[in-house]
This record gives sequence, structure tokens and C-alpha cells, in this order.
Amino acid sequence: MKLVITILLGLVLSCNAYATDDTAHVELTAARVLQQDRIPVYNYKVIQTHPHDRRSYTEGFQMVDGVIYEGTGLYGQSKIRKWDLRSGRVLVESRIGEHYSGEGVTVLDHTAYELTYIENTGYIYDKDTLRPKGSFRFPFQGWGLTNDGRHLIMSNGSSAILFLDPDHTGRAAAHFRDR
Repeated sequence: MKLVITILLGLVLSCNAYATDDTAHVELTAARVLQQDRIPVYNYKVIQTHPHDRRSYTEGFQMVDGVIYEGTGLYGQSKIRKWDLRSGRVLVESRIGEHYSGEGVTVLDHTAYELTYIENTGYIYDKDTLRPKGSFRFPFQGWGLTNDGRHLIMSNGSSAILFLDPDHTGRAAAHFRDR
């Protein structure tokens, strides 16, 4: 099986076609949904495929310098791994404990971060070797993880986007800020 990586820019642009002003921002409300007179249909085109481990239960990934950092889920099988996009070859991986289910991952500077789903624990790794460097706690579910070049940006399954200062990941969860 091959993992298809598609940039959804076309989808975003298609969504903006329904905008009514120059800003292309449309607030989604229940009234707007109920007033729709047509259902938008989106097309896609596969432009390239890449090999991927079929046993990998992907929960999050990020490409950095042509290398994929992937976080996988499932209890007893969760890990973070680096793999070559062209060949699909795993370069290095690190497993988390069998009582944890992995979720989102991101790479910021020389560090990789991985969330767990309901165990309220995040892991910190060396970006190159994926050797564990530490962990941090948070008081809610872990879902998606990314960064803006300065903060870790986390989703917990709600409508909130949470910003974490990576310099404080070893400290209390009070350093999470809801923006």
C-alpha cells in the first residue's frame, strides 16, 4: 500500500469560492448550513504516491527536510519514527510504553514532540536519533500537534487550539494557553 500525500490547497481555495466578500472568510453557522441550496463537490487529482508501512496506524506526521516524522497509535504498538519519503525505509524509531497510545507529532528546532491520547503525557525526543529527552504532562486529551516556529500548537479534540512554550514542557501544564 502507498500513502498518498496530497496538498489540500485546492480544497481550501474551492471552499473560499463560496465567500461573499473580498476577505474570503465565511463563518460556518447552523443557519448557513441549513440555507444551502447546493452541496459543494470537490475534485482531487493524485499527483504522486509514496511507499508506506501498511501496519503503521498513523496519527500524525510532519515532513522536515525530506524526511517524514510519523507518530503512530494503538496501545502496545505506538511509536515515533523517521522514514525516507522516496523509499519508505524507516531510518530510526522509538517506541512508547505499551500502556500509551500515540497521537500527534511535530518537530521544532532540534527536538521532536509526541502526544499521547488519554494518558495526559507528551514525549520529547532528539530530532536526529529519536532518543527520549524527557516528557511533559497536560490535563486533557492529546490529539493533533504542530508548531508555528516558536510554540507547540496542540488540539485536544475540542474547538480550542492550545499554545505551549516548548521551553516549559518539563513544567506544569499551566504553561498551556488557550488563545
